[in-house]
Amino acid sequence: MNVGIVAERDLQVFGFSHLTFREYFVAQSLVRDNSSIENVMNRILAYTIHSNFREPLLFALSWISWKWKNDDYDKFCNLLVSPSQYYAIPFGTLLFFDAFDDLLRLPSNTTIFKALNSILDHPSDALITTYFIPNLFKLHKDILKEWMQVDLRDEQRLLKFCYCLHTATIDVHDKSLDLKSILPVIYEQLWSLYNAKASLTYTIDQTLRRIVSLLKNFSDDVLHNRLSSSVLPQEFSICSLHPLIVSVIIAVCGGTYLKKEQDTKKIDILPDIISRKWSVISLIIDYVTYKDELQKLIKRYETILENALPSDTSIDIVDTFIALLCLQGLSQPLVYQKYSKYQALPKALDRLRYIWFHLPISFDHESHSNNKTRKSLTLSEIELIMNKFFSQLNQSDEQCIAFSLACAASRKKIYPNLELNLIKCNVFSTKNIDPYLECQPEFGHSDIKRKLDKMTQNIHPLQIFQHEQCFLLTFVQQSLQPLYHFMIVNSINNSDSFPHVAILLSHCLMVLENANIFDVNYYLAIFMLLPSLKEYMFENYATILFEQGKLIRWTNEARDEFFKVMQDCTFIHQQNDWQILINVESQRINEAKNKMQSYEKDLYLFAASICLARLLRKQYNSCVYLTNENDDVHFAIINIADPILRMIALIIILDMKNPFIFHEDQRNQLILKMMNLFESLLPHLSLSMLSLLFVQCYKFCQTFPSKLQHIIHVIGQKLNETSVEQQTEEQKAAFIALRELNDADLAKYLDIFAQQNKNLSDLLNFNSTIFYKYFVKKNSFVPTNTILLSSMYLTELAFDAQILKMYTNNDIKIEISPQKKLQQLWNDSIEYPKMMTFELASWITNYLEQITNKIDLDDIIKYVSQCLEV
Repeated sequence: MNVGIVAERDLQVFGFSHLTFREYFVAQSLVRDNSSIENVMNRILAYTIHSNFREPLLFALSWISWKWKNDDYDKFCNLLVSPSQYYAIPFGTLLFFDAFDDLLRLPSNTTIFKALNSILDHPSDALITTYFIPNLFKLHKDILKEWMQVDLRDEQRLLKFCYCLHTATIDVHDKSLDLKSILPVIYEQLWSLYNAKASLTYTIDQTLRRIVSLLKNFSDDVLHNRLSSSVLPQEFSICSLHPLIVSVIIAVCGGTYLKKEQDTKKIDILPDIISRKWSVISLIIDYVTYKDELQKLIKRYETILENALPSDTSIDIVDTFIALLCLQGLSQPLVYQKYSKYQALPKALDRLRYIWFHLPISFDHESHSNNKTRKSLTLSEIELIMNKFFSQLNQSDEQCIAFSLACAASRKKIYPNLELNLIKCNVFSTKNIDPYLECQPEFGHSDIKRKLDKMTQNIHPLQIFQHEQCFLLTFVQQSLQPLYHFMIVNSINNSDSFPHVAILLSHCLMVLENANIFDVNYYLAIFMLLPSLKEYMFENYATILFEQGKLIRWTNEARDEFFKVMQDCTFIHQQNDWQILINVESQRINEAKNKMQSYEKDLYLFAASICLARLLRKQYNSCVYLTNENDDVHFAIINIADPILRMIALIIILDMKNPFIFHEDQRNQLILKMMNLFESLLPHLSLSMLSLLFVQCYKFCQTFPSKLQHIIHVIGQKLNETSVEQQTEEQKAAFIALRELNDADLAKYLDIFAQQNKNLSDLLNFNSTIFYKYFVKKNSFVPTNTILLSSMYLTELAFDAQILKMYTNNDIKIEISPQKKLQQLWNDSIEYPKMMTFELASWITNYLEQITNKIDLDDIIKYVSQCLEV
């Protein structure tokens, strides 16, 4: 029988022909017993885990919102969104928001807020990011505004809210979302919290930027009407402003974005999308209106700071410091020393540090756009900037090279995901500086064809430096280049026979060990170093490094051809039996025994010990430790007469792992001998050699806290033993090398040196200062993209300005070394004998692998074995 509503499913078995009828009656069965609100809620909640009950559940909630009394309805909703002891997931809350659009009336705002908070406060980040934002946008703007005013006073909740809004995928074209009215409300409420939540100013700031980046997809009237008034008057053309002024606007206000022009996108800034209401913008307006000089504007900012209390950390004062930093730059860091007591200065430095996080996001906001077009556009804009700089009169090659390197460095920070081959810019050929630039890491690129041509012609740009030992400096870290340069030049001038070049070559090999073997520059470096490596008997080490390329499956024909040409040019042959080369190095060690001249003997033993150790690693890479195979290595090391060469060989070989060259006990003994040797050499070492050894063995020094403190004290004394006027090139080179360690105990000595140096910016080669000096010499920068130029300057300033923290470290607690911290924890634990505290367990977990001192390890094992409680 089939009458349209009911259909026979089986013999004498009937059912509704349409699913809607079944869903309706299931919903009625869920709510029919309303004698107990709790029973109805529990019955509904029990079915939320079954997806096929979704429609009946939505029917049920809609029915309750229609039929039940207000108090009963609100009580039911409140119970539904309350945490359940049976479920970790807030199924009741998710059902409530799922039925939100079907409800005939809403419960009280308190209940809605409770539902929203149950999602935002949930411990699962995955649940929060999935459900919070979609459900938030279901609320009416008045309800949303009240919720933000009431419940976002909690910092943890505010932090989660900002994170969700900043990372959520929001479809601006989704017509079901009333973004035009909701986003401005969120913007206004977040801005009201900006000054009240000082610890979250950066987080709120980034969220505000996210909001305006979404709103700019709508018509201009949305921005004008919803985001109150624009920060800058509409008649201002930001692109025509001085780059230093533009950098202030970007740093404090934001507003950078990719502007679409026909089929391309151009970096631009519009007053309408500036996300910060900047209280001191009036000074910029006056500067532009009355065409004041920059120095007058700087003086006005300085006056504001002079009238402020050192304890004032308001947004206005922090913004003023940022503006002053942008306008004055770092060409004379000493001018900021007078602000050392101002608590707003470190806050301004922290804000600047975060700027480079924002700029790449702004410029790469639409990364799905045509990548080839973006590359071409960006390359042309950067080339325009460099063309303008090169066109100035009396520009030396050194200045052009420095500006080119600064542009390349900032480009990498702003466009981290966009590979650009800047060496293709025609501007370099006009100055004939492209051969030098091509060898710099900032200009590393993937133009295999160009490099292949260089190789096949047996020509390389750096061959112009091959007659100088300083050519090797290209292959070590920039922070160590001045140190090595001083040592080599000083050695040449004084006819010193000490083998600085052998030490430098060994360092080059260590750098290549950590290089990316998928980069063709890696193999190019081996090729360029090979003549020197052969001269100093390191060619077998180079063979190992070059052979690693055989493991790579080249996906590009040009790369494959390049690699083959490299093999022909280097005369490095495929090695199938590493034992042959092991025998060669062992033979060299035996030959060294019979050499009478200690200098030549030391060079043989130094190179052979390092090469043999690396060959043994290659031959026995499946072992944990080498046993009998390391006798020749050990013999070579202990027989190096020169203590510095012996120490450097120990540093390199003891740092080798997979496998370790020496067994644990032998390794620990050698580390102790090395540290004792280092300590005994302290009175006799020059500052440059002392600094070099300290940088190289810093990891080992950290396991001997008392020795570390002694070494740091000696270095600090030598670094600052002369007056300001008499600071030597050696001291300056040591300062540059040592600050890369970021050692808290060493920092106080480095700060003393830095505070006394009048040319700190030039000493550290700040890229921001290179831009700044260019800005202050010119008034017109047409036709360059001033916003891009200002952004490049600002990005470098964000990094360079951190040096000013040396003026703010007076009251900052210095971090102690891990070993010191362990000693403190040992002492603290005496109060609770035989108890493993959380702090001790955390330390052991984080730092155990760094302990190489057997005595320290034995102490840890002994203590842990005696623990009876955790």
